[in-house]
Amino acid sequence: MEMTFSVSRLKSFKSCPYRAAWKYVLGNTEPETEPTVFGKAVHEVLRLVCEFYSETRVMPKPRSKELTGWIKEQEEKATGTGLLAASAVKEIGKLARRGVPRLEAVPAGARMLVEHHFTVAVPGRDGKYFQGFIDLGYITADGEEAVIEDWKTNRKSYEVAEDPAHQLPLYAWAIMQQFPTVKRVKLRLNFLRLEQWSEVEYDAAMGEAAVEYLQAEVDRILAMYKANAFPATPGSVCDGCQAALMCPAANSPVSSEIWSREDAEGLLGHMLAVESKLAILKAQVRGYVEHNGPIEKSGEWAALYAKPVLTFTDKATVMEVLRAMGLNALDFLQLDQTALRRMAESDPQIEAVGEYKPGTPRFDHRSSPPDEGEVASIPEMAPAEAPAEAVVTAEAVTEPVPAA
Repeated sequence: MEMTFSVSRLKSFKSCPYRAAWKYVLGNTEPETEPTVFGKAVHEVLRLVCEFYSETRVMPKPRSKELTGWIKEQEEKATGTGLLAASAVKEIGKLARRGVPRLEAVPAGARMLVEHHFTVAVPGRDGKYFQGFIDLGYITADGEEAVIEDWKTNRKSYEVAEDPAHQLPLYAWAIMQQFPTVKRVKLRLNFLRLEQWSEVEYDAAMGEAAVEYLQAEVDRILAMYKANAFPATPGSVCDGCQAALMCPAANSPVSSEIWSREDAEGLLGHMLAVESKLAILKAQVRGYVEHNGPIEKSGEWAALYAKPVLTFTDKATVMEVLRAMGLNALDFLQLDQTALRRMAESDPQIEAVGEYKPGTPRFDHRSSPPDEGEVASIPEMAPAEAPAEAVVTAEAVTEPVPAA
């Protein structure tokens, strides 16, 4: 079986095989995040700058119309995602401009490698390949020396030789496979946000360590494929992970077959049981607050307040409206239906299948004191009786609804 690996794929399987399997084995696509949107925007501006220089050998000035236009285009795209704050959007051009002067190091007559893609065979692993993209590189006119540079928007810097993923050493090894005349390779990481860099000259020892790492990681991943088991490894990558809802307990081997409806229903059952226990604890605290007023403990406030709630009167219609809007009904599987209520405030289709009623007093926990008068008096009102079809439960989504 032929298979191609990249630094990002190797790192993904190393940090959490379960999340990597969700993406690479099952073919799911992870949504963009603030760091990925920002990084792509900066990289795209610099790609355009380097291609312009490669074609014209003219380095655009900091305020040239070309550079300004490229930056504006990427700022607009990044803003359109809704993921970046205005301050972050403004930083796109700032960081990109810091990378432009690196073109001054390109010698006359050099062959430039801009977003250069390579694919080379993994030694001793039949049908297995390693691929990557070089942000900025060049090979001298005599073909004997190459320089490989990589743009980084990280908030922390590190040395080329300290990278546990061996990214640039692997790129250097691959370039020497692709261009046999190259005898020397210089590597450089450009930390644009920090205005720092790390440079090193590639050597045989560095190459051997990088290839050994590549072979070991490929073997480890192939073993997972063979056993059809991808252990879940909780850690820093868990934040925002799209596989989190169905992720099993830490370090328990899980077959990719877990993505069945039966397993999902089992996990959902555990989640609902936890929600039920939390509801009991909140009710107990709510009872105290109702009779004694807000609680303050180490700067944290617990209070009771009343507000209108939206009760959905037709569960089936709600699901149909969500489908018509191109939304995945599974995304709104929340006991209090907060997401649906929020949407109903601005969307008449959703509001049409619900009605606002005086809400029962609700328990609130926050780090700042409630507004004056918000919890001074709790209106005495009977609990709103929700219709039998008011709550979206697992029963309503026994057949998963694909996102449009």
